[in-house]
Amino acid sequence: MISCSVRPAFLPFALPDTDETEITEIAEAVRSGWVTTGPKTRQFEQEFAAYVGAQHAIAVNSCTAAMHLALEAIGLKAGDEVITTPMTFAATAEVVRYFDVKPVLADIEPRDLNINPDCNVGATLAVAPHPPGAPGRANAIIAAAPQEEKVRKSAAA
Repeated sequence: MISCSVRPAFLPFALPDTDETEITEIAEAVRSGWVTTGPKTRQFEQEFAAYVGAQHAIAVNSCTAAMHLALEAIGLKAGDEVITTPMTFAATAEVVRYFDVKPVLADIEPRDLNINPDCNVGATLAVAPHPPGAPGRANAIIAAAPQEEKVRKSAAA
């Protein structure tokens, strides 16, 4: 017989890292009536674009939406492939399938749960996300790609 128990304290997936600066910004946004779009969102997009050296940035509501835009931007077509990790939310593979593209589940590294850059999964066109708080080694995976695919891979990574 299997014995089950319930953990006495909540085990959070990811705790917020905030201080009074963020709390003040959140309160200002809520008081302004603009909690999803508006001046704070435009400010964030401009500052983020400047920070990463991009001409534009678009704030979205989820990683799924961000992956959708990234995969759209690189021009996936039916029959293409996307490397992803089995250690992710189901929406990761679902957004890939939305494009009628094949998700390729790659082996992971036990120490950080990221895609193993040494795994040979064939020529693919994009690399999907890494686990929270454990940046992956997308550059190593991109480096192993055929030359003509490097630009499209790096755009999605």
